[in-house]
Amino acid sequence: MSTVNITKTFKVSGVLTDMDETVVLSDSGATYGIKNAATEAVVVEAETEMTHASTGTYTYTLTGVDAGTYTMSMKYVYGGDTFYSPSSVVVPTSETVTETSVCNMALGRIGASTLTNLDTDSSDEATQCNLYFDKARDALLRSHPWKFASRWANLVQDEAADSGTSTDDTNTALKLYDTDQTWTPDAYNDYYVWITGGTGANQIRQIEDTAATYLTVAVAFTTTPDETSTYEIWENYPPYPWDYQFDLPTDLLRLVETTATGAAYEISHGLLKTDESELAINYVRQMTDPTDWDMLFVQAMVLSLASQLCMPLMHDKVMKDRIAMELAEVVAQARMVNLQDTKPELPQTWSEARYGWENDP
Repeated sequence: MSTVNITKTFKVSGVLTDMDETVVLSDSGATYGIKNAATEAVVVEAETEMTHASTGTYTYTLTGVDAGTYTMSMKYVYGGDTFYSPSSVVVPTSETVTETSVCNMALGRIGASTLTNLDTDSSDEATQCNLYFDKARDALLRSHPWKFASRWANLVQDEAADSGTSTDDTNTALKLYDTDQTWTPDAYNDYYVWITGGTGANQIRQIEDTAATYLTVAVAFTTTPDETSTYEIWENYPPYPWDYQFDLPTDLLRLVETTATGAAYEISHGLLKTDESELAINYVRQMTDPTDWDMLFVQAMVLSLASQLCMPLMHDKVMKDRIAMELAEVVAQARMVNLQDTKPELPQTWSEARYGWENDP
């Protein structure tokens, strides 16, 4: 059996406004307040009052119901007229976390109206949730080395597409010749040429045009290469001044550690550059399916999204700051859990534990 908090807000000209009378759950025939959409079984009787939580905000806690979809009808009076507003209530199983349920928890936290379906609803609440959801999720994942979102991956080394030595002394500041080549015209347009040795070493230029035996660069070489100049052609920006570079996983949000303990590296142009020839990394990955999230992350995500929604939906800076403080506490708790979930490497022998060596002297 599940419990769902239902929140409905009323705005007049964009301002939260109380209704003339108590808002109740009831259809126009007074036959039900909330009923099971599939079986028509009434789970909340007609004329059941909602709680007036704050100006323009009314709530009801639906308890003791099975997972499924329910039909709700709300009766309210404004300006002397009576209105009936039917809607759906989705009760998820206790194990299921969806984008819609996360949004509803965030909306409920700030006292805004909840959603039926994030993908199909057209309300202001749905618009704002769609605007902030992905950004809030990725920023939260990147903010902390979440264990559930971390994985190891062997990186694939990015390599030069071609290489050689300039064979002609007719090079110009904009043209690099290699008469040993038979390049396909335009094959390396927008690639990069790196002068790796000889005259003009360590100059990198983007290739504007490719001919059979020469390259035309977009920006003139400062020092014109000659027949001593070796070069490499790279699709991505070359690793200079590093020796190697590696493609990063497309779902990487945060690099946690590498197998090359203590080795220097940098991430630039979307690649990891280092002097190590082989590398594996532990990283936090983008996880878009809420059913894979740790419950601490779900709690943090609800608060993060609620904080983002406070101003556009409720215009409440005090509430936003209060939720931000709650979020900081949850992330601090996650850090503590991460430490508890990490098993230290233990010494293998008594002598290693006592003296720091592996075998008895």
